[in-house]
Amino acid sequence: MKTTTALVLTIFIGVFLSAATTPQQREASFQQHLDMKENSVFKNLKWRNIGPYFMGGRVTDIEAYEKNPYKFLVATASGGLWITCNNATTWTPIFEGESSISIGDIAVSQTDDKLIWVGTGESNSYSNIFPGTGVFKSMDGGKTWENMGLPDTHYIGRIVIHPQDNNIVFAAALGHLYDHNEQRGVFKTTDGGKTWEKVLYVNSQTGAVDLVMHPQNPQILYAATFDKEKKPWKMTRSGTGSSIYKTIDGGKTWKKAVNGIPQNKYVGRIGLAVCRSNPDVIYAYLDNQEPKPEQKKPKKKESGITIDMIKKMHKQEFLKIDNKKLQLCLDENNVPLFFTAKIFKEFVRTERINLETTAEFVEYFQDTIYICNIKGPQIYKSKNGGESWRKTNKEYLDHVFYFFGYGFGQIRVSPGNENVIFILGVDLFKSIDGGKTFKAASMPEATYTKDEVHVDHHAMWIDPHNPRRILLGNDGGVNISYDEGSTWQNIDNLPIPQCYTINYDHQEPYRIYTGLQDNGVNVGPSNFWYGDQVNTWEMILEGDGAYVQPQPGNPHIVFAARELGCIYRINRKNKKNKLIKPKSGDKNNIYRFNFIAPFKISHHNPYILYMGANKVLKSVDEGENWIEISPDLTDKQHIKESPRYATITTLDESPLTPNILYAGTEDGNAWVTRQGGHQWENISTGLPKKRITRIVASKFKKERVYVTLSGFYEGDYNAYVFVSGNYGKNWTSISGNLPAAEPVHVIREDPVDEDILYVGTELSIYVSLDRGKRWHSLKCNLPTNPVYDLRIHPREKELMIGTHGRGVYLLSVKPIHRLSEKD
Repeated sequence: MKTTTALVLTIFIGVFLSAATTPQQREASFQQHLDMKENSVFKNLKWRNIGPYFMGGRVTDIEAYEKNPYKFLVATASGGLWITCNNATTWTPIFEGESSISIGDIAVSQTDDKLIWVGTGESNSYSNIFPGTGVFKSMDGGKTWENMGLPDTHYIGRIVIHPQDNNIVFAAALGHLYDHNEQRGVFKTTDGGKTWEKVLYVNSQTGAVDLVMHPQNPQILYAATFDKEKKPWKMTRSGTGSSIYKTIDGGKTWKKAVNGIPQNKYVGRIGLAVCRSNPDVIYAYLDNQEPKPEQKKPKKKESGITIDMIKKMHKQEFLKIDNKKLQLCLDENNVPLFFTAKIFKEFVRTERINLETTAEFVEYFQDTIYICNIKGPQIYKSKNGGESWRKTNKEYLDHVFYFFGYGFGQIRVSPGNENVIFILGVDLFKSIDGGKTFKAASMPEATYTKDEVHVDHHAMWIDPHNPRRILLGNDGGVNISYDEGSTWQNIDNLPIPQCYTINYDHQEPYRIYTGLQDNGVNVGPSNFWYGDQVNTWEMILEGDGAYVQPQPGNPHIVFAARELGCIYRINRKNKKNKLIKPKSGDKNNIYRFNFIAPFKISHHNPYILYMGANKVLKSVDEGENWIEISPDLTDKQHIKESPRYATITTLDESPLTPNILYAGTEDGNAWVTRQGGHQWENISTGLPKKRITRIVASKFKKERVYVTLSGFYEGDYNAYVFVSGNYGKNWTSISGNLPAAEPVHVIREDPVDEDILYVGTELSIYVSLDRGKRWHSLKCNLPTNPVYDLRIHPREKELMIGTHGRGVYLLSVKPIHRLSEKD
C-alpha cells in the first residue's frame, strides 16, 4: 500500500513535531525569521501605522530614574519597551526587534542610566499571553540588546539589580504556563548575566512571581513563590508551594518567612513591598482562594428597581433616581464596584450610552463570574523584617480583583509613609491606615469621562523624592498623579493597542474596524495620521472588543461583539445599540461562547448572521432571532472547569455558495456542512489536535479551504498551516519555509490572485506567491509583534493587519501583485 508524500508530511507534522518546543528550536526559528526578513524581496516596502489613537494597551511595568524622574520606561504586555525623557510628552520604542516583545518586568540601574534589563514573558497568567525568550540586557540605553539567557523560564515576574554592583542581578521566574519545568524560581548572576545560578527553587510547578530587596542592605531579599498548575480548561490558582522566603546572605540560603501567613492549598499569588523609610515594615498582598465560611446573610434592603423598569424609563426619570437606590439595584445584579450609580448616571447624562444599553449592561452581570465566593485579596503586614505577620484588613476586599488574583498582585508602599499603601487590581485601591481600610483611588467621584483611569492595574512607580507623584500602568496605558492618587492625568499618546480582529467598509476613505483587548471596538479612517484631530478614531462598543463587521451596503449599521459572545447591532446614525446575543431559552442547553466568539455576516444576504458558540447559530433577521443549525461541535470535555474551552473559535461561509459553512473549535475539531447546516462532517482527520485559529473558505474554488492551528496549550509553538482541495477530506501542509516556531493566528487569500496567500504569526506577517510552496517575509519596517488578524481591501489594494500590541498597520499590495505577475 503506497503512502503519498503529503500524507507522510502530515503525519510527521502532526505526531513528531507536536512535542513541546525547546528554547534551542525557538532560537533557531527566530534566526530564520531574521534571515527571511533580510533576504525578502519585499524588505524595502513601508508599513504605515494608523492607530487606533487614544486607546492604550496593557502595561506590565514602569521604572524611572530617581535623579531624573521625568525620564522613565514603560514595559508592555505585547508592545515592547518605551522610554520618555520629558514626562510622557513624547515616546521612543527601544525594545521592538528581539525574539520576544512580551515583557514581564524591567530594571534600570540608578548608578548607570545606560544599563537596562528586560525580563520577557508577561507574568500575568492570562490566556492571550505568549512565553518570553529569557532576559535581555542593554548597556547603551536601549540602542542594542543582548540575550543573557534563561530562555526556558518563559515568564519573568521581577528583576532586581544590586544597588552598588551592577553585575549582580536577581530574576524571579514563573516557568512554563501549562506544563511542569525546572527553570523556575529565583536566579542570580554575579557576572552581568554571563552565568546564572538558581538560588531558590520549590518544585516543578511553583515559580517565583515577586522579589524585593532591602533598601539599605542588599544582602536581604524577600521572594514570593506562586504554586499554580494551569491547563487550557482549568487553572489551579493556588497551592502549598505559594509562600514567602527571606535571605540575609544575598541568596545563598533562604528560609520561609510565613509566621502569621496562611500556608495551605488555597494560597495563590503574593505581591511584596518594603517600606523605604522603615525597611522593617513589609507588606504582603495575598490571594486567598479559600471559600468564604457560610454565614447567614442579613436581609438587605431591596432597591425596587428592575432592569425592565430601566428600559422603559425616560432619560430625566433615570437621572432623578436616588443614588442609593440605584446602587442597590447594581449590587443586586452583581455589577462590579467600578461601575457605580454615579458613573452610570454620567454615562446616560452625556449620552455615552442610552437607557436600553444601560439595562442590558446591568443584565450582563446578573450571572457572571464577578460573584465572589472566596476570601480573595488579603493584606499582611510585618513590622520586624518578616519574622511575623498580621492580617490588616478585617473586611473582605471582594471588588479588588474578584477571583482573578493570578492576573494581579502588585502592591506599593509610599517611600515616606509606611501607612500609605496601594494595591493594584481591577481598580486601584489606597489605604492611609496601614491596610486596615481601603478606598478606590482611580475612580473620579462624580464623573467617568473620556479622561477616566482605565481598569486592570499592573504597574506603579512612586517617586521616592516626591511621593505625591505616581506613575500608574494598566490595561489602558499610563496615568500620572501629582497628588498621591487623588486625581490622574491620562497619557493617551502611547501607541500600544492590542488588536484581536480587523475589518473594513467601502466608504471613501474606507473605515477600519478593530476589536481591542479591554479597549472596546473602534472605528477609524484609513487615511488617519498621528496628530489628526478631525478624522480620528471612535470607540463604538466598550469591553473586550471581539469580532466586528459593518453591514454590506449600509455602513451605518455595524455588528460588533465584546467578550463571551455579547454581540450588538449598532446604528451609528441614531447612536442606538441593541444587544442581540443568542440565548437558548433552555437552562439545560446554555450556549457556551469563546472569549472572542466568532460571528459573520453572510456573503450572500446582508440580513443573515452566523455565530459560533458550542453550536453554529443562524439569524435571518439581523440578530433578532436565532436558530441552531449544528449539533455541539466540541468534544464537550472540561465544561465544568471552563465552559469557554469547549467552544467554536472560528467560522466561515463560502463566498461562492451559502450552503458551505466551516467551523473550528478551541479543542481542535474542524467541521464542514455542504447543506447549509443540515448535516455536518468532522474533517479533523489529518490535522494535528490543536486549537484551530482560523478556517477560511476559498473565494476561488468552492472545494478549497485553509486552516491554521496553534499548539500553544501543549507548549508546541510550531507553525501549522494546511489546505484542502476537497472540503477537508484530505489536508496538505503548506507551512513550508515559515519559521518553525512561530504559531500562526490567521490566513487570508488575496482578493484578486488565488496564488497569493498571507499569514499572520506570533511574531510577524508573511506572503506566498505560489499558494504556500514558498513564503516571503513582509516584516519590512514592522516591530516584532503578533499579527492576530489581517484583511485586504479589494478596491484600494491595501493590506491591513491588526497587531496585538502596536495597533493597525497598512501596506499597499500593488508591488506584491506586480511581482506575482512577473513570475
